[in-house]
Amino acid sequence: MSERAARREHDQVMKEVNLRRGSVAPTVHGKTFLDAVAGWRKAIAAALSPATVRAMESHLKIHVPPKFKDSAPHDLDVATLQQFATDLIGRKLSQKSITNILQTIFAILKHAETCKMASALGKFSP
Repeated sequence: MSERAARREHDQVMKEVNLRRGSVAPTVHGKTFLDAVAGWRKAIAAALSPATVRAMESHLKIHVPPKFKDSAPHDLDVATLQQFATDLIGRKLSQKSITNILQTIFAILKHAETCKMASALGKFSP
């Protein structure tokens, strides 16, 4: 195993340990979920088809900001997103719509992680 791979593995283990302990890294000043959305729009959305961007922007406009606008990307853990999905069911949305909304969130979290923003995306991996 390379040193880089070992450090990455150690970082993942320590994130899990800290999460179980209840200590989570503080939000980096100015790095909210909306900042991640802005970065995603600038870097990724331009390369997607207009129909895809239109659908994702609709999700971001209607469903996501009221709930997560001030949250940090690393605060969007399994329990938080599960509760969000349950709330969407209560709004009489179809399972396909809920899946698409969650895929939009995951795409943004993946981009945030790629940009070295603290993200909860690693928590979803087996």
